[in-house]
Amino acid sequence: MKISKLLIHPHHDIDAFTLKSRHVAQIRHSLPEVGITITTSHSDFMARLPEAEYALVWVFKPEWYATAPRLQALFTPAAGRDWVAADPSGRVMTCYGRFHGRIMRESLLSMMLYFNRRLGKSLADQGRRS
Repeated sequence: MKISKLLIHPHHDIDAFTLKSRHVAQIRHSLPEVGITITTSHSDFMARLPEAEYALVWVFKPEWYATAPRLQALFTPAAGRDWVAADPSGRVMTCYGRFHGRIMRESLLSMMLYFNRRLGKSLADQGRRS
């Protein structure tokens, strides 16, 4: 598969899952020949979706496929299939995260610590110097 343009919607409701600028930089470094567009909001993503050929997302609803006539493949780092629905028509290939198996223990422990220790709030407090 030759990817020429990639639309990335890096946002997730859980901040720990949101792609950070360092992740995007790593993607750009790994795919130097690909034109990468980063969306800034859900509405920005939906506005750009009709022109997208490939997309990297956390969430994709079945009804959105109808608004993406050029979409060839959809990529998600999600391990499960509950956030990204497969294309009902079968036109768009969907690629789910496959790297989680080896690191599932660490991921689970990290998320438990993140929520139980309220690390998101701690980082926000640290950023505000409070």
